[in-house]
Amino acid sequence: MFILHVRGDRKRDSTAIRDARVHALYREIISGLGDLGQEVSRKYIYGKIQDETGLCFKTIAYILN
Repeated sequence: MFILHVRGDRKRDSTAIRDARVHALYREIISGLGDLGQEVSRKYIYGKIQDETGLCFKTIAYILN
């Protein structure tokens, strides 16, 4: 028997904490860049988040989008 997980299901606490941390890091990086925050590439920002969390780019993109 297969159980399909649909986005919108209740997340585990650890996943919610991880997602909140990624969003906080994103805001921190953008605000730290000041006016350049909107000009730098997504890859640069995701790379900074990856350095802090160890998550892959695909997971980071999934969380932020």
